[in-house]
Formats: sequence, structure tokens, C-alpha cells
Amino acid sequence: MGTRVSSPINDEELVTGATLETSSPPAPTLRKRAKGYPHISWLMGENAPRTAFVRGFRARGFGFLLEKQKELHELDKQLSSIEIEYDQHSSQIDCPHDPGSTEAGNPPWKEDIRYRKLAEDFQKKYWKYLDFFDLYSRHAEPHKLRKRYLRVCQYYINEEGEHVLSQTEREIYGTQDEPSAYIEDLLAILPDRAPKFTRLFKDKVVIGVYKAILSRFKKPDRDGLFSYDNESLDFMVDSFVGVIASSLCSALIILAYFIQPPAAQLGIITSGSALVALGMCLTTGAGGKEVWVLIAAFNAVLVVFIAGDRGSQNIV
Repeated sequence: MGTRVSSPINDEELVTGATLETSSPPAPTLRKRAKGYPHISWLMGENAPRTAFVRGFRARGFGFLLEKQKELHELDKQLSSIEIEYDQHSSQIDCPHDPGSTEAGNPPWKEDIRYRKLAEDFQKKYWKYLDFFDLYSRHAEPHKLRKRYLRVCQYYINEEGEHVLSQTEREIYGTQDEPSAYIEDLLAILPDRAPKFTRLFKDKVVIGVYKAILSRFKKPDRDGLFSYDNESLDFMVDSFVGVIASSLCSALIILAYFIQPPAAQLGIITSGSALVALGMCLTTGAGGKEVWVLIAAFNAVLVVFIAGDRGSQNIV
């Protein structure tokens, strides 16, 4: 039915799981059930283990992407409605149309002024957003990580008393064993679960500092959009993590220096470094564990030397 440009809504090469349905309730339902999740972890990129809080910035762009997909989807629905209108008219007069019966050799709906205007608008917007779709398709959450949220969507699909899925809805949402692309799209934007301390640290501390320097790493794109230099972001994330870890552990060392018993010094530094490493691992993702374990071990060794030095001074 027609030869217009394929919509990115159904094009897996452009956007992973990009299918929208404006009248369906899963998005608000899932978002409501995701209460307590961090708002800045909507979309996970390839370097997600070390850059968990960077997902928030990508999520803003992904939200824009979904808006544009919705806009194109609405145009596509209007085009399809015109085609259906002509098909119904042809069946009512018991004379199915011949796709090549018009003077231009096109189906009759293509001669409709409404159709031509909508199709032109659709193609203009499609090609305008094409690069943007391709850009964010590269930031889609990996399949293995999306699996973590599959239970939430499965619960929605199979919950008794919610509503009975029609055949059309089943095509949109899929089944429990084989969720559709739409559900995978929801999985990609569904935020990761995190404790309250983690959300507070990310939202208030890390994001607050990072916003102050974020403008240095924007890369302007066409159409007024922008992306981020992932290498620079990763470098800043590692630097930010290292500075905080070193500062906190150094503060513990200074505090322990004024405590006379060497055993107390050792206990404060060791336990404090372990707590710092544990707390920051929870806030920076699995990729930061090596950093904090290394710093904790370094401080523990340093405490031994401090304790030995203080002990030798006491002997003298």
C-alpha cells in the first residue's frame, strides 16, 4: 500500500525497539511502578558500568527522540487512514481499485491532496531526524542489561485484572516469553533500581558538579542537536571518582594522625577506607570497584607505616 519512505518506528536498523502507541497505558504504568528509581539513569550506553549517571544526559536526548518518533507515527497513521478510506470505498462499490489505473500509474490515494501533503511532510521530517535516530540507536541499552527489567514488563503484560489484550495490543506488547520491540523500548528507558543514598549522591553531588563543566564536552551536530564526547566523559568520570576517593581517604588519614593509639589509627583508616570504597562503589557502578578497592588497600598500607612511625616516636 504505497511506496513512501519506511517509518523509523518499524526500522530496527535505526532505533532498537522503536515502536510507539499513543493510546496505550504501559509507559505511565511502568513509570509509576518505577517509583524510587533514580531519575538520571534512564538510558544506559556502552560504557554504562563506569558512567551510570551520564545516562541522565542521554535520557534527555532519548526523550526528544521518542517525541519525534511519536510525531512521525502520527503522520504515518494519518497516511494509513487515507489508504484505508480508499480501500473501504472501493469495496463498498464492489469494484476494487487497480493500483495502476490512475493516469500517473499510482494508487488512487496518492492522487489525494491530503495524502500528498502528509507524505511530503512525513518525508521531510523523516530525513531531518534520520541522523538523530541513528545517533541514539548507538546508545541503546545492551540486550543483556535490558533483561534485568523484563520481569517488570512481564508483570504488566500478564497481570490479572489490568485489562484484556486485544490482538492488536498483543502485536504491540508481545508475550511473556517473547516481548515485542515496544516493550524493549520501555526496558531501555526504565531507570535502574538504586538505594536512596545512591540517588542522593548522583542527583545532588555528581550531577551538580558535572553540570558546571559539561559544556566543555558538547559536540554540536546538525539541526541544533548535540552529542557528547564519550572519551572525555569517561575521563571526567574517572577523574571525579578519583578526586573524591582520595580526598575522603586523605581526610581519614589526617584525622587518624591526631589519635595517639596506633591501633585506633589503623582501625579508623581501614574501616573508613572500606566504608568509603563500599559507598562509592554503590554510587559509581561496578566499574569503579577496582578504583576504590585499590585506594582502600593503599590507605591501609599507609596506616601501617604511620602507626609504625608513631610507635617509634613514642619509644624514643
